[in-house]
Amino acid sequence: MFRYLGYVLIVVVAVALTVTIAGMLVAGLAEGVTKRSDVHLTVFDGVGAVGGHRPHIRAHIEGPGGDRPLGVSRLTIRFDDGWTGWMWIGRGGLAGQNGPADLPPGPHRYRVGTHELSRRLDVIGAGTVWIWPKPTPVLWVDAEAVVPPAPVSGDTDDPPPAWLADVAAALKTLAATARPVYLVSSDARAYAAARRRLRRWGVPAGPAFWVIPERPSSRFAGLRAVWPSVRGAVVASAEAAGAIERLGFAVVRVPPASEAGDADALRRAWQGALERFATPPTLGLAEGR
Repeated sequence: MFRYLGYVLIVVVAVALTVTIAGMLVAGLAEGVTKRSDVHLTVFDGVGAVGGHRPHIRAHIEGPGGDRPLGVSRLTIRFDDGWTGWMWIGRGGLAGQNGPADLPPGPHRYRVGTHELSRRLDVIGAGTVWIWPKPTPVLWVDAEAVVPPAPVSGDTDDPPPAWLADVAAALKTLAATARPVYLVSSDARAYAAARRRLRRWGVPAGPAFWVIPERPSSRFAGLRAVWPSVRGAVVASAEAAGAIERLGFAVVRVPPASEAGDADALRRAWQGALERFATPPTLGLAEGR
């Protein structure tokens, strides 16, 4: 009898230890999440041509701990179709890697986050790789001309301003002859906020292409290499206009969305974009000239 009581006592002690250890782990995780909630991960859209090079995808992580918050040195990549990979975190928290090869035409959703053994499993973000045939006509559209700056923290559900109806209508007309590629020239967290508004405010779908602030010319040249049939660009930024004009593409300037108070001036500007780009190019003439 005493032997059986000994077995029961051992089991009781083991259960008590398990509960105690589990409680310590949960408390430690909760403490880590509370103290490290200021880690931010931004995942950027990628672009690629059918049958072309593997699309390059990027992410940016920032927070306590310098370039590699949480002590992680790489991030995992998971596409909805099952492809997985990883990317190293480099200087400034920027991570990059080539995605899967031979993706079919269309948008391909993917997620980036910390690996399964990380102390933080809630650090995750999503982006889209857009694959179109190489000859697809595209129109570059400055995101600054469509959406005003948005709060960088949290998810906002604010409705679009009234004037956006005119801009969205113009973009839908332009999208009938060339697919829009939205140029987002900002830091990483402002990029995520701009992309949220582009998706929610009813403008034609297209990639939000990150124009790294320090490298606009090289980013525009890389985008041209993916889809070279560029009709031109509708831009609000003088810097972007100059860089795009140096590539030989036509540019129409419109007011930035943050200064869209004059409805008549806004309509006139976008009417100029319609007159320049809404008609398909004449056969034999160079695109964007």
